[in-house]
Amino acid sequence: MMDVMRLLTSHDPNLRSFGAETAPLDLETDSFYEARKGALLDKIEHGMAEELLIMSWESHVGTACRGVNWDKHSLSELRAAVTCIGGVFA
Repeated sequence: MMDVMRLLTSHDPNLRSFGAETAPLDLETDSFYEARKGALLDKIEHGMAEELLIMSWESHVGTACRGVNWDKHSLSELRAAVTCIGGVFA
C-alpha cells in the first residue's frame, strides 16, 4: 500500500511524508483526485492495475491505512474484480 501512497503523494513536493501517516496529507481536500488523476489513469490504462494491486497487497497487507479493510476481501477476489474491469483500454 505504501507504493500506492508514494504515487498518491508524489505529485506535490510540499506534502512531506514522515512515515506515520495513514493517508496522504491532502486526502480530504477538493484537489486530491485531480492532482493524481493523470498518473493513476496512465498506470491503469497501460494494464498495470492488477500489478499495482498485487505489489501493494504483498508488501503491505495488514498495514493501517485509512479506508483499507484487509479482511473484507481476499487478494484473489480483488484480482478477479480488476480482471473483470479490464486491462488495457482502447
